[in-house]
Amino acid sequence: MRLVRLFFILVLVSFSSVAANDAIPMGRLPDSVEPRAYRLTLAIDPRQAEFSGATEIDLSLHEPARAIWLHGHGLRVSDVVLVTSGRRVKGRYAEVETVSGVARVDFDEEIAAGRAVLRLTHAAPFEKAPQGLYRTDVAGEWYAFSQLEPIDARRVFPGFDEPRFKTPFDITVVADRRDKVVSNTPLVSKTSERDRVRHRFVVTPPLPTYLVAFAVGPLDIVHGRPVPLSGVRRRLLPLRFVASKGQGKKLAFAARHTGEIVLRLEEYFGSAFPYPKLDLIASPIHGLAMENAGAIVFDDRYLLIGARPSPEQQSIFGGVVAHEIAHQWFGDLVTPVWWDDLWLNESFAQWLGSKISDRWRPGFGTRGDQLAATLKAMDTDALRVGRPMHQRIDDNRQIIGTFDEITYQKGAGVLAMFESYLGEARFRRGVRLHLRRHPHGSATADDFFAAMADAAGEAPVLGAFRSFVDQPGVPFVSAVLSDDRSSLMLRQERYRPLGSAIAPGLLWDLPVCVRALSSADAPRQCVLMTGAAARIDLGAPVLGAPVGETGMMPNAGGEGYYRFALDATSARSALRDVANLTGAEALALADSIGASFAAGRLPFEEVLHGASALVSHQDRTAATRLGFLLTALHDQLRDAETRERLARRIDGIYAPALRAFGYIPKAGAYAGDTADRQLRRDSLAEIVVVWGRDSEVTGTFASAAQATLGNPEILDRGLRAVAWAAGVRNGDATFCRALQKQLVETADAQVRADAAYALGRVEQEPAASDVRALLLHPRLGPSPVLRILRGQLENPATRASTWNWVRENADALIARLPAYYQPILLRAADRFCDAAERDAVETVFAPRLAKAGMDALPLERQLERISLCIALMSSTENTIKAAVEEGETKRVR
Repeated sequence: MRLVRLFFILVLVSFSSVAANDAIPMGRLPDSVEPRAYRLTLAIDPRQAEFSGATEIDLSLHEPARAIWLHGHGLRVSDVVLVTSGRRVKGRYAEVETVSGVARVDFDEEIAAGRAVLRLTHAAPFEKAPQGLYRTDVAGEWYAFSQLEPIDARRVFPGFDEPRFKTPFDITVVADRRDKVVSNTPLVSKTSERDRVRHRFVVTPPLPTYLVAFAVGPLDIVHGRPVPLSGVRRRLLPLRFVASKGQGKKLAFAARHTGEIVLRLEEYFGSAFPYPKLDLIASPIHGLAMENAGAIVFDDRYLLIGARPSPEQQSIFGGVVAHEIAHQWFGDLVTPVWWDDLWLNESFAQWLGSKISDRWRPGFGTRGDQLAATLKAMDTDALRVGRPMHQRIDDNRQIIGTFDEITYQKGAGVLAMFESYLGEARFRRGVRLHLRRHPHGSATADDFFAAMADAAGEAPVLGAFRSFVDQPGVPFVSAVLSDDRSSLMLRQERYRPLGSAIAPGLLWDLPVCVRALSSADAPRQCVLMTGAAARIDLGAPVLGAPVGETGMMPNAGGEGYYRFALDATSARSALRDVANLTGAEALALADSIGASFAAGRLPFEEVLHGASALVSHQDRTAATRLGFLLTALHDQLRDAETRERLARRIDGIYAPALRAFGYIPKAGAYAGDTADRQLRRDSLAEIVVVWGRDSEVTGTFASAAQATLGNPEILDRGLRAVAWAAGVRNGDATFCRALQKQLVETADAQVRADAAYALGRVEQEPAASDVRALLLHPRLGPSPVLRILRGQLENPATRASTWNWVRENADALIARLPAYYQPILLRAADRFCDAAERDAVETVFAPRLAKAGMDALPLERQLERISLCIALMSSTENTIKAAVEEGETKRVR
């Protein structure tokens, strides 16, 4: 209650002099005024501190009014005129709610219902963080890029900043003659005006404000080969790639392969790419990626990967690019009416992006990576302080909190489960029907379900779908064989970790598929559970197996969004047949082993046994899943001696596997290996060096790192971050300073990311203090800042000193992060496991994040995570200590 009350008190401060007016629309604007078209003229010179503009909005007033509600955040509006019935009426603009940018234009007379044009002249400072229209410099050259989702278009121009208001945009940008300009559509004309050039673009198809895009500066623009004709598109699709000056050559891989992804998506949707051109834009500090229609902006580490990227770079490129291009249909062509249906937009792109990327590069394990992310999201979905995928949004401050694992990763998992149950063809028919019904319009989740029902014709399954969308939580399934092994009895409940205050009773309409593990191709049997219990008749294949010799897989195919309960007997039975598990099934088994331990149903020694059994599995993600769980437990243990023993157990499990694959970190040493083999080596090396602290491997990596001060390309790109982490661990001053210089000065996005990871692992003073000072460096974007911070807070050796730094610099740290990064900032405290740490997190962040306009949910979740860790350690730390001690005793014998 203290947290909620504090948030309530602080948000009151955000209102201006009209705070007493309870009619301020904190969520949706009134329906009485509707925008029909925009004409934007912006003067953008990123060398200056500010930009300016003139906005004209064609309106429909559905009733007479003396005021118009709209959005504007931090804009200085100098002139307002409404043209109606041939008259010009002066207006007065005021930003009446300053946290989320709700504004009002007042008139001295009543405006009649009908058509009108609202004209506003405005200016604003460029943002420093990637939100709104922000600027950054690279090698002394200045650039401006936009990031308008979810509600930051209002930082650039006044308007009706909601997804349901889709209108054409007629965009003109006035820029310095040295600069190039990119927006959503092709350029119509360029007109010189002394030392400036006026760029006018083709009027867009109907768009919401958050999908408008700008990039301005001395850009490299690489013209890729147009996407060729397809079965659904009868014109070539222009394809360009944009980066900061001098970086165009690093776009070679993106230019060569993006068209392949577009063609695969057109094939899936059965319709042409919906916009007249496609630009992929690399921004040096964007952090994430943004699906602006026809002008997608990416953090440059996703695109500037050269001509021969590493397997990890290729895998990330495929997943992120496919995700953002999928949005051009699902999110851009058809847009959610309101933010409560953001889940459908993002979960669909996440699911389909991984599916398409996996087809584009089938040997890279992209679907496995997506499943691992979905399983990880179950930890958030298991919190009492949570939300359903479809969440009612009444206040702008709630919007940022919906950009989370529930929206992206749970949503992707739920879509995968129902596609698997319905079959790919029927599911795709529903998707295509949904898009055909709402082109260039807005739609709700109800519209999507209606299309699925009409196309698939299986109402019970769609009802089950909604049970996952409209309520939070993770189903927990118990599967018990009957005495004669002829049937399997299933029961479901809500998953609850140790220490959880979740009330029992929540149920789902749950598709469950099972199979025997007698062979890799044993048939699966499925049932739709509509209550707490169900039964599956297994038949002869299981009847013929001797009791205890054949395990059961309660999540056949690994596609079900649920966990299954395991005790020592059932876990060992499944692990005995580990070779018969598919990659997805092995991942689901690893997750349920960890979840059963966290729920107090499985002893810790079975987690160690599971890690040892799965490390040799053919699927690289399944092979290391429990390893990364052990690393988290290592960082949360309070007793240093137990941590050291657990580190030795981690090393004992994963170092032999790494040695079998080889661990020479020199570039090209394993060029002949498959992508899967290289990616497995990368994961094993991280576990063994960072947490296992294997002296031999760490020494090899640290020695190799020392030789790369002048040329990072000497190291294998997949192993470079870990090699550098080995090199900085002992606080070598020369090497640490060299990495800091690389981080701040390099134009290579991957080198920046690797340097940030390594610097997050510095342990010795004074080097660690120098690293923390970098967190406020003006040239660093949010991604390297949070990468360093997370590493320093994860490590028990640096946690206390780093947290003290955060307390002293919290205001400056939050101020430099865009709003959508603030929940991610909280996750840097994931390894906190102490009541004092929990209270300190609340004290530091509650007032500041409320002032910044963030809903209380992300912070409440983080506090619950820490509380659950405290409960887990209170219950299991002694058994963990006993298990690792016993393991060492056995090795000595």
